[in-house]
Amino acid sequence: MRAVAAHEANGNDDAALTVAAEAQLRGIGSVEFDAVQRKHEQCKQGALREGITMGSFIVFAMRESAKAESLVKMRWFLQSGNLPHVDRRDEVGNNVLWGVLAGITSSAEVPVDRNYNPDGEACMPMLAMLLQAGADPNQRYENGQTPLMWAAGSGYATAVAAVLGAGGRVDAANDQGKTALHVACSTGGGDGGKSGEANVLGVVRALLDAGADPSLQDATGQTPLMLVAVRGMCGVAVELLRERRGGAKLLRQRSMRGMSAIMIGHRAQKSEVWPGINNSKLQNVLRHLCQPWSLELINTPHALMF
Repeated sequence: MRAVAAHEANGNDDAALTVAAEAQLRGIGSVEFDAVQRKHEQCKQGALREGITMGSFIVFAMRESAKAESLVKMRWFLQSGNLPHVDRRDEVGNNVLWGVLAGITSSAEVPVDRNYNPDGEACMPMLAMLLQAGADPNQRYENGQTPLMWAAGSGYATAVAAVLGAGGRVDAANDQGKTALHVACSTGGGDGGKSGEANVLGVVRALLDAGADPSLQDATGQTPLMLVAVRGMCGVAVELLRERRGGAKLLRQRSMRGMSAIMIGHRAQKSEVWPGINNSKLQNVLRHLCQPWSLELINTPHALMF
């Protein structure tokens, strides 16, 4: 922040914004850096016309993106200057790209009101259009969340592919140290919908194929495999443990509480850690974690401390 303040004092707003943006890309998502980005980006992105609010564009993106005619309307908003810049934000830091991603994510959840829960796949043309129009695939939202993290949490591999194709950084971390792969592995474990394991597996494969590092740990030392173990997602665990992914290393990793993925799985099996995940699913994950080549990792005094 001292560097940002020095650049601002010298009237070099571009340099101040560059420093703040670089900090965000490195996972430093402080409130101060967020404020700097919003202040300077809004100045560069132009003023809204009288009587128009950013909130109206964001709500439109969230609720109407699945409709074919909405694509034409959004394109007109941008070309006419009613929306002066595709990345322009409201006072809390959200924009139309966030709106589309939030709409896609809500479509994966059990809707409170189905009128507000569009078909996620039908939103993909709007997502692609905004990215083609110059929406930054690496911008940061609240808590340092990136567009790729939102896409990863939606259960739609097509959304992940769109953001990656636009240049989204696959291993960028949020304020809690979580990457898009962590977000994907924190999602679902249920039996249906886009939060079901089959869809999570598709997202995880897309991220891994793009070079996501499954050994990265968040601020609490949790790896994606640990998150999967407690949710009983066997197929995802097997995908993470493939030899070319460095599976043996993943089994040796420990969280800040000294727990491995196997230990976390055992603990989850003995208690209802995650509501809705039945015991047979957890047992299935453990069978795959405890292959003969990894048994020595659990036949230790530490591993018996569940």
